Amino acid sequence: MILKSMSIQNFKGIKDLTIDFSEKSNLISGLNGTGKTSIYDAYCWCLFGKDSQESAKFDIRKYGIDDKADTFVEVVTETTKYKRVFSKKTVRTTVEGVSKTVLENDYKTLVDDIEIPATKYKNAISELVGNSETFKILSNIFYLPAIMDWKKRREFLIGIFGTVTDEKILQDKEFAELLEK
Repeated sequence: MILKSMSIQNFKGIKDLTIDFSEKSNLISGLNGTGKTSIYDAYCWCLFGKDSQESAKFDIRKYGIDDKADTFVEVVTETTKYKRVFSKKTVRTTVEGVSKTVLENDYKTLVDDIEIPATKYKNAISELVGNSETFKILSNIFYLPAIMDWKKRREFLIGIFGTVTDEKILQDKEFAELLEK
């Protein structure tokens, strides 16, 4: 996948940002608190509906954003545009005979500006980048050692390196002293 651009609006502390990516190399840098992690969170949210810490329950918008304003993240690849939108919709409900109007959360997923069900969107993203776990291992240096659940991390590492027993470790010459002790 070649990432062409990303547009973010009303996401966390980002009011409006568009990034055009180079095919060769890209670097996002800045002082602490300037939005670097928010850009990565927006990217993860657009693809998987979760932030970079694997949480689906986080403050998508900062306070002060008009309830009628949409929050969206749009990712454009060489062939397709993927977009996730969060907004508030007005719903009329009746509780115990009393009719009232309330605001409810509304989520939409779009591919090439066509709204599709979340399951189809998830399948399209899976075809694009694989599963979220593999994507985060490859794109976030902190994911494997610090964020990934320890049981999944253990299973992942055993899958790569195989099972290592204490006896196998102690056969190494560097650990010969331990055998004596």
